Amino acid sequence: EPVPDYLHDRLTALFKRYLIVGCMPDVVVSYGTSNALDQVRVLQRDIRRLYREDIAKYAPKDRRLVIQDIYELVPSELLTPSKRFRLNSIPDVKRFTQVEDEFLWLTRAGVALDETAVTEPVMPLLAAKKKGAVKLFLSDVGLLMGSYVKQTAAALLGDEASVNLGGVYENYVVQELVAHGFDAHYYSGKRVGELDAVVERDDGEILLFEVKSGTSYKTHAALDNALATWPSPGREAFVLSHANIERDGDVLYLPLYLVGLFSPENAGFAG
Repeated sequence: EPVPDYLHDRLTALFKRYLIVGCMPDVVVSYGTSNALDQVRVLQRDIRRLYREDIAKYAPKDRRLVIQDIYELVPSELLTPSKRFRLNSIPDVKRFTQVEDEFLWLTRAGVALDETAVTEPVMPLLAAKKKGAVKLFLSDVGLLMGSYVKQTAAALLGDEASVNLGGVYENYVVQELVAHGFDAHYYSGKRVGELDAVVERDDGEILLFEVKSGTSYKTHAALDNALATWPSPGREAFVLSHANIERDGDVLYLPLYLVGLFSPENAGFAG
């Protein structure tokens, strides 16, 4: 059933604020007290500076500069059409094996989240994992938003279609899925297209997601192609956007703010 319009509009507005503020405790307290987004950006900048200092202090001495480079590149890499981390963005790096430990250091330190590719969205996903093709996100979507110019936040609140917010929405979705116990993957292939997120429940059911930041949420060729290529009763398809709940054939449309209702233990969507 759709969420009542008045509640859907309110939740969508709060969701957009969440993308800007994020969930770092000091930032949340500051915004809750002052309602000042400028102060939010100041605190987020300070946190990113502290993360850089921690890398310089705790990372392996001979790899600190590479780890810092990777961390600093995340926001710009998420602005690319594919959102995939381009290894040639790192000086003198041509193969993933050269920086695999550095990616792992950032994720284990809790400052980044990785989303690995799979060769096909079928169970078990672990066996289909494709090494070397990875998306890297920040562990807090607010820190990501804070790394962009101030006008980006204004564009988000004003629904400006000209600003690229796809990476921000994907960062949020991966952050939520990981927080609720999923291992996050994505799929990309010439014949099918790209699925923004692919996860596996404890019972082996595969959940396929496309994330839409604009109004054309009913256009999802990759999702349609995936359902036609891998037909299976143990697979569910979802489009996440600002639109309300709606079922259309094999696809369930959900508001982005409901991603937190997915769980590895519960069947499909637990809303």
